[in-house]
Amino acid sequence: MEDAGWASDIRRTLRRARVTSLLSQGLLSLTAALALAACWLAVLVLISRAAWHIDTNPLGTWSLVNPVRFDLLFLGLLTGTGLALGWLRVRLWLGTVILTLTPLWIWVLSVLVRSEGVWHEPDGTLTNSPSYDFATYAFTTGSLIFSLGCLVVGLLSITAGTRLRHRKITP
Repeated sequence: MEDAGWASDIRRTLRRARVTSLLSQGLLSLTAALALAACWLAVLVLISRAAWHIDTNPLGTWSLVNPVRFDLLFLGLLTGTGLALGWLRVRLWLGTVILTLTPLWIWVLSVLVRSEGVWHEPDGTLTNSPSYDFATYAFTTGSLIFSLGCLVVGLLSITAGTRLRHRKITP
């Protein structure tokens, strides 16, 4: 039995469901990537404040002394984000593209946020000290390498999260 009206309604509903699913997955991925970028930018501000001797903070000082550990910490955060996106059934290409653009999200947040501080020498006066915005992120070749790393880690971790979701756990 063929019913053209019913078939048309089903096709329209399926198209709408695909678009809604894609939008919700994109929003979820973007939210996760923006949270990751906000974490990265906050640590950059803390590092710059510690480096410029504006104030002393344990996280900024630790990051200056342990740059490799800081990079490994961020790698863990990126991997965890990818695993979570894969577990939540985000499409591989969508999650990977959004995580690859992490340097862009950091730059967007740095444009929207201003963390101002005054630089002064230990023996200088505050009256002639310049003011700086510490929430800055510039695109360099390092940003491209960072983006490539986000691509690889995002691809692998989202795939792993998807595989973990589909894996049957037997006692």
